[in-house]
Amino acid sequence: MRTYRFTMLIAACACAASCSTNDVVEGNDGTPDTRHVIPDVAFAEYLQYRGVGNVYEEEGAFTLSERAAAAVTGKLDVRKNAGSITALEGAGVASAATKIASLEGIQYFTGVDTLLLVSNELTALDVSALARLVMLDINANFITSLDLSANTALTYLRFGASARTPALLSGIDLSANTALEHLDLNGHALAAIDLSANTALKEVDLSGNPGAPFAIPAAIFDRLTTGNGVVSDADVPPPPPVDETREIADVAFAEYLQYLQAGNVQLVDGKYLLDVAAAATMTGKLDLRKNANRITVLTNAGVASAATKITNLDGIQYFTNVDTLQLTSNELPSIDLSALARLVYLDLNNNFVSSLDLSANTALKYLSFTASTKATEKLSSINLSANTALVTLNLSSHALATIDLSANTALKSVTLTGNPGTPFTIPAAIFDQLTTAQGVQK
Repeated sequence: MRTYRFTMLIAACACAASCSTNDVVEGNDGTPDTRHVIPDVAFAEYLQYRGVGNVYEEEGAFTLSERAAAAVTGKLDVRKNAGSITALEGAGVASAATKIASLEGIQYFTGVDTLLLVSNELTALDVSALARLVMLDINANFITSLDLSANTALTYLRFGASARTPALLSGIDLSANTALEHLDLNGHALAAIDLSANTALKEVDLSGNPGAPFAIPAAIFDRLTTGNGVVSDADVPPPPPVDETREIADVAFAEYLQYLQAGNVQLVDGKYLLDVAAAATMTGKLDLRKNANRITVLTNAGVASAATKITNLDGIQYFTNVDTLQLTSNELPSIDLSALARLVYLDLNNNFVSSLDLSANTALKYLSFTASTKATEKLSSINLSANTALVTLNLSSHALATIDLSANTALKSVTLTGNPGTPFTIPAAIFDQLTTAQGVQK
């Protein structure tokens, strides 16, 4: 097969033989233009094929004209489904069958309103600069976290999980996307989703998720023309009344509560039972740390499971009035704190939690979660947009590639060292007020 390379007509750029990444050159009108490297060859050659962005190859590197990219409007189609691959091969594009793995450079296409990315191998996507985006189709990609808070004009979103990869998205915040009419997130790992803000919806497909069918507001459900994987909340029966007691399955947790005299836990017929009403009356601090000092204290008090780490915190949901929760040096793989609306202080240091939803904990001011050195899975993303009261944040030694702190305007102390995305760029107004700033820059 012949190798296909597009080259730009360089009459307007006399420095075509010498320009490199981030070189500033003058355009036809005398204003400066900047060229940026497109590291993904499949993406670069697709842009050449489309004739957008004024992309050309020089000394083995593909570069993009920032101004030419910004001038593109309407649709940008870089799908790699069978039909697109055939068309690219027919045009002689060398990377025709190569899937796009990085979309670095898309941020300069600020004028596009439609972005088609079907059947590529993207693991991350940042479209925050594409404020005019109305349609986004990323079907059959490997993206694990999707932030669309800046895309408030979006009316169409389709992202069915790739058949070649296990279900990926475990959470998504669509509260800013109030114009959404079509939503398709089938086949992912969503246990819950909030569509209460998406009052324009007409078509929804959330089938194939573990939380399906999802209960959504009746006013939204009743006007859907397609409603797969959803039901009206008016048709969902109320939960049964809470029993007076609940079993605490984790013995180390149960015996710790007994030691603290919290929740009136009793051992009955070999089961530890929590008094739900007693748990709800507890206020202030609940300290369940299992560091060396606490293990010594528990051992001296005769607690049989003193040295045993807590691995299951089921039952914590009944302690609805505590404001401080300390869980350092346990082995929790997951945690649900949605019922603890009054939580102000959370210490999760040295645990194995790989996904953390704090959207219900809007009073939270202190969050510290340094990943355990023994953890095989760590946080790869976190949404802190609801936690606007946060003053102290420590998420060191995780797997975070990006983090958005733009909503956290009360921050005074930030530690994000040991993450692959460090140093993270945060708003200057927030950075300038920090007394501790580790792993961040403005």
